[in-house]
Amino acid sequence: MTFYDGQQVRSSGRIDLGQSYDLYFEESGNPEGFPVLYLHGGPGAGIDASARRFHDPSFYNLIMHDQRGAGLSKPYGGSNTITRHC
Repeated sequence: MTFYDGQQVRSSGRIDLGQSYDLYFEESGNPEGFPVLYLHGGPGAGIDASARRFHDPSFYNLIMHDQRGAGLSKPYGGSNTITRHC
């Protein structure tokens, strides 16, 4: 397996979700490359820079985000408006 260490974040930002929540995201790699949406582990986790090493930055446009209430998304751990629908 090849690792691609040292990838830099090309852009990052926040998406306003309303009700005092926002979603943190970052992009790296080739902006014209094949898009990959990276989903981190379960609730409370968050994106980790080491995950970028698995994606060739010359080929992929890597988009990563922190789940609502996790990582750098705000508020951290907030769950007052999260509901479960079965």
